Amino acid sequence: MMSNFEEPLRKENIPRDERKQQALERLAYLWRTDSPDWNAQRDSDWKLLSESVYDETPRPERECIEAYFKYGESPKHIPISTSFFLTPYESVESLELLFNSGVLSDNDRRSILSYYIFSSTKFAECDWYERHTTLFVETLLGDQYCEIYEVDSSRVYIISPLPTLWCLNFCKHAIRYVDNNIEWHPIYLCIDYLITALPFALDDEDRGRTKLLKLLELVTTRLAEGTLSGRLLTFASELKSREQEILKAWDIGEQKLAAMDKES
Repeated sequence: MMSNFEEPLRKENIPRDERKQQALERLAYLWRTDSPDWNAQRDSDWKLLSESVYDETPRPERECIEAYFKYGESPKHIPISTSFFLTPYESVESLELLFNSGVLSDNDRRSILSYYIFSSTKFAECDWYERHTTLFVETLLGDQYCEIYEVDSSRVYIISPLPTLWCLNFCKHAIRYVDNNIEWHPIYLCIDYLITALPFALDDEDRGRTKLLKLLELVTTRLAEGTLSGRLLTFASELKSREQEILKAWDIGEQKLAAMDKES
């Protein structure tokens, strides 16, 4: 029976009740435009972005992104994951302020929690990429899967990632990075989150596309070759040392699906 299995942890997220323009005004202090040094660094960073990420972006869209990046002007028509990354948050407090601000809807917060560490890879050449994404993992995603919900007058809305889809994306990206000797990626910080999400990965379709065993086999092969180094080696070694823990977590999902079949 499903009652024999542990339920996921739950926690409530309480966003601010404010309009988008109010939120932008409250966040304006993050753009330190009164500092010549800050402005010079922002100009230099934008040059890198315009040449490496937005070199083929249509001019009107590129100018809109530049205005948000440099001055915090309203990010109209900018994908939410883009504006989130380009916001100059520097601390737990400023990241939480951004995440719970009126700049984001509940759908936006769910999208950020689900996809941010995967979609932000296009910004990997930026010198603040690791700092931004590490702060995100440590502050918002955490090291344990839980159901994060928001409540309004008419409904309860879950904003946490769909566990099966998140695990699918983790394995897909991890296979790519281990295969291609990528020195660092924020998913390297997420092994605990993976293990705690696997028992709740119960979507049959996404589960069937989750290449967990392929990832573990690849890790075994690459470690045996002895060619991995640095933080990629640390990531692969931790996956290998926790292989039985990972497989046990995956098997709990199998047991739950079997129990659900019996009850249906």
